[in-house]
Amino acid sequence: MRIDGFGAGFLLIIGVAIPYLAWKTSQRFRGDELPMPRNQFFFQTAIFQVVIYGAALVAASTNAIRLQLLPIVWWKSWPALALLVFSLALLKFAWPSRDDGEKRRLYAILPHDRHELGPYLVLCVVAGIAEEVIYRGVAYRLLLRLGISMWIAAAILSVVFALAHSVQGWRSTIVIGAIAAGFHVVVIYSGGLLPAIVVHFAYDAVAGIVIPRWMRAS
Repeated sequence: MRIDGFGAGFLLIIGVAIPYLAWKTSQRFRGDELPMPRNQFFFQTAIFQVVIYGAALVAASTNAIRLQLLPIVWWKSWPALALLVFSLALLKFAWPSRDDGEKRRLYAILPHDRHELGPYLVLCVVAGIAEEVIYRGVAYRLLLRLGISMWIAAAILSVVFALAHSVQGWRSTIVIGAIAAGFHVVVIYSGGLLPAIVVHFAYDAVAGIVIPRWMRAS
């Protein structure tokens, strides 16, 4: 089955343009501080996510893709809880092994106080919804329509998703790729996007709270 120009363009945006922009940003972002206030960074990132989310919905509409939000049966959502526990445990136990430069880079893009926490949590909500629809929803279905098997499509999009977050450092990029693969398993097994959306939000929110505390403690 073929996809139309909107679908092909959308795949090029998330598969090529966004990873390239993330790589260029990571090359410029070598210090310990963002080149803008964190709240501005959070809102700009959220707006960018909304724009790409809109492009995903257009591609889904023109290619007659219907997204399943709720799981087919709720008990099949248990991998989502397992993924959340695994991801948070990995975050905790891998933290001491990160080098100081990567720790400072992560700290720079996370909230430092209560005034920054609110905008960051807004970003977490937007990212949880938008990125799951973009990567585990529309892009995944488009690749299936191109004749790519579901597990190869999941692997491709897990790599693309990780590269889109390369600004966080190479160790984080690898971890994010593994977690992205877990999101695909959750969506494929449960049949719906909502469990992955909830886990995505919860992981980002917890990371944004505990990592700054770990940095200040050290």
